[in-house]
Amino acid sequence: MTSVSIDFSAGKLTAEGKKRVAHTLFEKGKSFLRASAHLRKEEGYEFVILHLLCQGMEITLKAYLLYADYDKYSTQLKAIGHDLEKLAKICSTEYQISVGRKELLDELSKLNALYLNHILRYGYGSVLDILEDPKTIRSGRVGWRLIASVRLANYLLGISRGAIN
Repeated sequence: MTSVSIDFSAGKLTAEGKKRVAHTLFEKGKSFLRASAHLRKEEGYEFVILHLLCQGMEITLKAYLLYADYDKYSTQLKAIGHDLEKLAKICSTEYQISVGRKELLDELSKLNALYLNHILRYGYGSVLDILEDPKTIRSGRVGWRLIASVRLANYLLGISRGAIN
């Protein structure tokens, strides 16, 4: 049996390759967002819904950064990690748009604290699962802002397949 080994670290991506990597990441992010919306529609467990929303946001915002300047941001994404507030600030600076009003930022801050500490995904035996009704954790402002940004990105990039509606 023959095995094939490919060393990706030695190669350089073309401009088209960089665009495709960003596009693939964008599509993955949209899929997490669709999964979140589907679970919410089906009355799934809210902590899982919120986790998928946050993961979709993280991946989508990272794709936006790669679209903006692949060479600059591809080396920074790992250091940015899962920090949604940091990602939102960097994206708002890069695209010269407002991060949002206080209510939106408060909502993002609460979601970020839960997402960064993996509480939404695992809980690690956290009493949060029994002390806080996850349906009381607000996500509507963040969700609508994210959907609006994805729709705008779909339009600007000429993407119709897989668009969030």
